[in-house]
Amino acid sequence: MKSNTIYITRQKIWAKTTKLYEVSWDGEDPSEALSRLKKYLKTRVRVVLGNDLAYVATFKVDPGKINRESLLAKAQTVIPESMDDHNFDWQLVAVQGEMKIVQVFSVANRLLNSLSFAAQRNKLKIEAIYPVQHLLAQIDSNNSDPRLVIWKSELEYLLSITQAGVSYLTENIASKSNQKIATALKYFKNNFGSQVNNLYVSAGAKSDLKLNKNWQVTEFDFDVFGIAAKQEVNNNKDEDVLLIEAVENPVAPDQYQFTVTDKEESKTTKGSDSQPKNRVPVIIFVIVGAIGIFIGLLYARQLQKPQDHAESATSGEVAEIQPITQLEPENEASEAAVVAAEEVNLADYKVQILNGTGVVGAADEVRDILEAEGFADFELDNADTYDYVATEILIKESLPAAVYENIDRALNGDYQLEKVTLDQASLYDVIVVVGVSDESD
Repeated sequence: MKSNTIYITRQKIWAKTTKLYEVSWDGEDPSEALSRLKKYLKTRVRVVLGNDLAYVATFKVDPGKINRESLLAKAQTVIPESMDDHNFDWQLVAVQGEMKIVQVFSVANRLLNSLSFAAQRNKLKIEAIYPVQHLLAQIDSNNSDPRLVIWKSELEYLLSITQAGVSYLTENIASKSNQKIATALKYFKNNFGSQVNNLYVSAGAKSDLKLNKNWQVTEFDFDVFGIAAKQEVNNNKDEDVLLIEAVENPVAPDQYQFTVTDKEESKTTKGSDSQPKNRVPVIIFVIVGAIGIFIGLLYARQLQKPQDHAESATSGEVAEIQPITQLEPENEASEAAVVAAEEVNLADYKVQILNGTGVVGAADEVRDILEAEGFADFELDNADTYDYVATEILIKESLPAAVYENIDRALNGDYQLEKVTLDQASLYDVIVVVGVSDESD
């Protein structure tokens, strides 16, 4: 079953189909932003958190001390968030001598709750949440040499030092790019003993940089949406997969109670010792264990000042990759239609699904998609023949338009749909005759 990917930063959310769509949000509740993107999305989505929302840390750990509880405790000492089993994950990424290198990922509990609430409100199922730092590290991940990755797009302008699939640090370089690159390279050399001679640079970024003549430069295309789509979604394997899952029972953001400082408030309540005086994002934390065998590198992103975001949005530095469709707030009539659609209880409608392909499980797959959308009353059977190419949606004219709209949104893209009027005397409200899935082409 296919899914879409959405990319979220502190102020914007993007979704990509054949175009790249962009909406703004307030950083507190993404419900309204997702409602405007919803028409372009399938029922299932994957989420990539931008560099200003995701905490990623890399540790050297004694093999005898690798377990979820101890890694959570270590990460909690350097990540300024309340961490628990829900907003934390780890992955074994490398072996260095007798030590193992582990990467951890965390997100503020309040953000995780708000995102989960917004998805449920818009009838979207979040398959997994990934940090962009982890995805950047997958560029040429089979190459064991360290490299400096510069990614410039409509979404973000980032540097990342990676090696063999591991992200050691990631920084926003929309401003002072060359200075930040020099600082990052110096730190990596001093703390990990490696000189970086490989530069991977995306289109449009090369002209911004003062390049070292000794660097081996490789230009690359980085489709963060495509890479996210290829990631595993099984979060039962800590060592192999780095992701966080949505909250099962989120509450409305204005009702959420949090006990520690979240990223935005940390600027004023954490104290002057917790971050630089100029309030730029924290780049790296170094952890030294009691007996000197534990060295850590944390890239814990703090939210930038609002004026910093405004500068990057208007500076014109970000290169174009493809046109962006700005989604403006919809008028009152449209908003009323959305509210009316949300009030339709899809579980009230009886749906028959007929397998018209002969492929075992074809009807079950469509049922699972529609069940995630909110339908609950199903009957499955085989069609009269197995030569259906298009998927026919037979639906009674008396049903609210939102019923078909939900079906169309859930299936369109994976299946070629044809809408047919269903006889009012039918025992079913909707009959779906499953044709060939686009995925089987």
